[in-house]
Amino acid sequence: MGKKKYEVSDHTLDYEYDERDMTILPRMYSNQENHIRVYREWTGLREGEKPGFIDNIKFMFSYQFGHMYFRYLMFNFAGRTSDIQHADWLNPIYIFENIPDELKENKARNNFLMLPFLLGIIGLFYHYRQDRSGFWSVMALFLFYGLILVFYLNSTPNEPRERDYIYVGSYLAFSIWCGIGALAIYHFLVLKIGKNSLSIILGGLTILIPLLLLVVGYDDHDRSHRTIQVDYARNTLASCAPNSILFTGGDNDTFPLWYVQEVEDFRTDVRVIVLSYFNAEWYIDQMKQQVNDSSPLPLSLQNKHYKQGGLNDVLPFVERSGIKGAIDLGRYLDLIRTEHKGIQVTMAAGTKYNSVPSRNFYMNIDPNIVPLFVDLPSKYHPYVSHRLAISWNGNYMEKNELLLLDLINTNSWKRPIYFNITSLNSLSLDLKEHVLQEGLVYRLFPVQLEEEGAINTWKMYENLMEKSVYHDLDNENVYYNHEDYQLRILQNLKVNYNTLANSLLDQHETNKAEEIATFILEKLYGKNKCLDISTVDTIDIMFKLGWHENAILLAEELYKNADKFLEYYYGRPEFKSTNGQIHLYVLRQLYNLGIRYDQPELVDKCAEKINFYYSSR
Repeated sequence: MGKKKYEVSDHTLDYEYDERDMTILPRMYSNQENHIRVYREWTGLREGEKPGFIDNIKFMFSYQFGHMYFRYLMFNFAGRTSDIQHADWLNPIYIFENIPDELKENKARNNFLMLPFLLGIIGLFYHYRQDRSGFWSVMALFLFYGLILVFYLNSTPNEPRERDYIYVGSYLAFSIWCGIGALAIYHFLVLKIGKNSLSIILGGLTILIPLLLLVVGYDDHDRSHRTIQVDYARNTLASCAPNSILFTGGDNDTFPLWYVQEVEDFRTDVRVIVLSYFNAEWYIDQMKQQVNDSSPLPLSLQNKHYKQGGLNDVLPFVERSGIKGAIDLGRYLDLIRTEHKGIQVTMAAGTKYNSVPSRNFYMNIDPNIVPLFVDLPSKYHPYVSHRLAISWNGNYMEKNELLLLDLINTNSWKRPIYFNITSLNSLSLDLKEHVLQEGLVYRLFPVQLEEEGAINTWKMYENLMEKSVYHDLDNENVYYNHEDYQLRILQNLKVNYNTLANSLLDQHETNKAEEIATFILEKLYGKNKCLDISTVDTIDIMFKLGWHENAILLAEELYKNADKFLEYYYGRPEFKSTNGQIHLYVLRQLYNLGIRYDQPELVDKCAEKINFYYSSR
């Protein structure tokens, strides 16, 4: 928007497709490799085979309509097998099947006996017979917020989470039919036995169906004492130095941080930056303002350098014959600021963008700044580089990474810069050789490490064991759903504490390592917490500490869990999916542990199962 009126900032592009690749109702259109793999799994296409009309229709009905809508509808009106992503709805034939204990005890395994669904079907037909106009009104709501929305969105596979909430309007419409279904049953009873107390009582029994939903579904919707997300956010902020900058990856890992800052007024000096938002002009403008106790970001680029539709919306990699090796980051940013013609390229659509002429940058570092880093362990002082190399591995640079480079260069190491694991892994810039892990955060230092994974052991111990507080983490009545808590928070905590324990063992700090291992067993394992891939490392730590009995017991429990899941997935699509392959990986790692610590019984059992399941792939 201009100062006085709306102005055109950019133009959208229209795509032209090769007619040979065009078909009616294209449902499989993504060229991302992980999407193509799922296309093949759901349609039976061979590698390299192009989908035709029939393949697209098959994908639409099986995956988009079936897996991503009808399954969700049945979650709400029939039941679901678990809260693990891609879990099926609870078909009556699944009720008596032999399932892993983890699924059996999963509070989200809700069995509604299909009664709400059948009640809705009765209501649907009764509504059609009694009130056609009303029926079509509800049907329009049901379809437009359900199948028609699915058709319109034409979603790609591999969603980061279940998307059932998108179609809540459709469930609402079906719920109307459930209510009408109860009325239909009452009218049927009146017709057959007359309007008397018996018909009223029998018709009134339909109230038991919503009560069934309440009773069966309450435990996995109960959030009582579940404070781990807020605790995790508070502990993350507590791990940051004063007046620091923290990059996060997206909504889930950011909103709890903002809650703690804005509602609880905790660590408002830390500037939280959502990396995915850092592409937006309005958001970058906000970052250049004072917020609470956090100073504006020291950025040299002005609004004209990052405005929508400008030269830096995307920066393609374009090799230049005269440029060999790394380029000076400061000099490159000068070219961006001055809009130098030498780095501008014209794309096929006629749009001009600045380009990136090298995949490697360097920054000159003043050696006198080393004493300023009181938090940098002395063993890393020799790695402080006078010329810091930053590599980049993308084909085009997004605006957020350009702004990040500008921040690093302009900040001159005055304000500490941190990343959480999500933001660090989502960057095309390779900063992993320049960060030290300090618990839940990774701090950027002017170091050029020889390999990734370096940690500041004692700062990490301070942050995880002295500054961190987790209320009710050992309360086994708290429900942690698989998607949001088991995978995103609890597994990450296990990985962090395992990493710290191993680092302490490497430094021969056995007592401290035992303290960490005790915390892991007491706080991060229990009947409401899943065994996962990180459990292998926990077992390894126990063997190193000489806790052989505990290690063998946990290894046996993990083996049984993996075997049960593989037996359950065998013959199902999940066997070849990530869910199945994770358990195969766990068996391989347990096999390696058995060899390393001379556990022949564990080795033999794992080898037998590995051979069987690999021969079945």
